[in-house]
Amino acid sequence: MSAQGNGSVRIIASIIDSLKSHPVVLALVLLNVGMMVFAYYSESRRADTRDNNLKLLMDSQSALFEHQSRLIDKLADELSTVCHAIDSDRFRSFRNRSNEP
Repeated sequence: MSAQGNGSVRIIASIIDSLKSHPVVLALVLLNVGMMVFAYYSESRRADTRDNNLKLLMDSQSALFEHQSRLIDKLADELSTVCHAIDSDRFRSFRNRSNEP
């Protein structure tokens, strides 16, 4: 077990030594790590914003659908009243014609 531990310590030490001798590589590694952290942060914020916008959109559409439903119900009631009045008027007109000699 200690042989594997010593082997991994030697590998890490050799990587650190090679990075010390090549500072450009170290800078690129740090830059890549920073870019990955930034990408994760920005995408998580974008996802939160998207979810919030979607919730707002669904809420506003729900309110709009409720309003439209109330308007349609009101219109249907008015239309039913008008149709009933027209039908009763026609019936009276037909009855008056049939009673005439």
